[in-house]
Amino acid sequence: MLVQGLIRPHVRDGAHEVRYLGNEMAHGDFVQPVSPQDADLVLTLMSEVLGDVYQSPARVARAQAAREERKRQAEQLAALLQQKPFTSSPAMAKVVESLVIGQAPPPQLPGPSQQHHSVEPESRDR
Repeated sequence: MLVQGLIRPHVRDGAHEVRYLGNEMAHGDFVQPVSPQDADLVLTLMSEVLGDVYQSPARVARAQAAREERKRQAEQLAALLQQKPFTSSPAMAKVVESLVIGQAPPPQLPGPSQQHHSVEPESRDR
């Protein structure tokens, strides 16, 4: 995992300590039982490995996604402020333009009663 860049050198060393303890337990090389402190240490070391392999990359991916979303929102706001609609719909472009430059109220978009087709309401007695 170290060669693949999944863990740092000190975490690799901790993983080896977990393996050593596991081997001792599996092969009966214990002279005395595992102490609660040793058990806690092994759990902590295992947590370090899992953190490096899974949790840290996931945290970085979330941070990158959040940054990209902030960038996208800033670009949309800049487009609005520059009167460059970020939509390809001409009707929506007119609505955005009228809102941004404060012209007359935007045209009304078709509501449910103005639609060209009817949709049967869902039954409420399911």
